[in-house]
Amino acid sequence: MNYFNYSIILNKKLLLNPLNYLRFKLHTGRYIKISKMLKDGNLLDIGCGKPAEFMLDGSFLIFINRKNSVGIDINDLKINNFKFVKASVLNLPFENETFDNIVAMEILEHIEEVDRALSEIKRVLKKDGVFIMSTPDNSLVWKIVWFLWSNSFGKMWRHKHLIEYTNDEWIKLVSKYFKIIEIKKHFLFTIILKCKK
Repeated sequence: MNYFNYSIILNKKLLLNPLNYLRFKLHTGRYIKISKMLKDGNLLDIGCGKPAEFMLDGSFLIFINRKNSVGIDINDLKINNFKFVKASVLNLPFENETFDNIVAMEILEHIEEVDRALSEIKRVLKKDGVFIMSTPDNSLVWKIVWFLWSNSFGKMWRHKHLIEYTNDEWIKLVSKYFKIIEIKKHFLFTIILKCKK
């Protein structure tokens, strides 16, 4: 796999900006970690919109380039080469046990009904499937980063996170629905959980 897949950005010249380059490394670094945690089989990417304004919708799908991948988002997106469904994680339009892998990167903190979302994800995940989520850990470092970002350069992310859980709170909540088999940190303030039914 090409871990430096520049096809996920709109214009490579934008990476000459040091802040954009750091953001690109943040997202692709997370993609690398998560791609190594997946099993073989199909994939559902929940919240597959662009992670940064200079990156494309479906960036993780493009990065991983796996056949039979599906992206969902609550917004209308244009994603080439992969199936896209406009839908909410609270009401996934798929049959029970459809997917071998499901990822939700920086999604669950933006919704209030996390229990309902986790229940839906569990429903459409195969019995031996893998669910991977990443979310900010609500540490002091994260609070400082998010305050500075959302009040300065973060024009794309004007809305606030609705859920602000610590690592332990996320682990406790997710453990109600899944068995957590691996925990990783990314960029000091993001937690990545690999789960199975």
